[in-house]
Amino acid sequence: MAQIWEDFIDRLDVSGLPAEVKEFSKDALKKLVMDTRRDSEDFLRRRGEDMARYLTQLASGKITKAQFQGYVEDMKDLIELRALKLSVQARARAEVLAKNISVQILGGLLVLI
Repeated sequence: MAQIWEDFIDRLDVSGLPAEVKEFSKDALKKLVMDTRRDSEDFLRRRGEDMARYLTQLASGKITKAQFQGYVEDMKDLIELRALKLSVQARARAEVLAKNISVQILGGLLVLI
């Protein structure tokens, strides 16, 4: 059974997505959240849980788009700062996560909602 945040993403209408936001994908966004929730690094795994929680809160109207954006931007900044302290492998995953948050959430999802 799909979770609230997954249903929310599935219901997004991407037909109105501006041409410059070519990299956004519903599947890529869901994969980003799911993969991060399963990461071997505890810090990154907790960020995946945070993403799922924020998406669920947004989908159920408990937070606004502006609040969601603020939470996600703060999370991205925290990931970038914390990446400096992680092992080489975890640092690489953190850097990819921060980039994907920029592309999939800040540059894609927020344009659609």
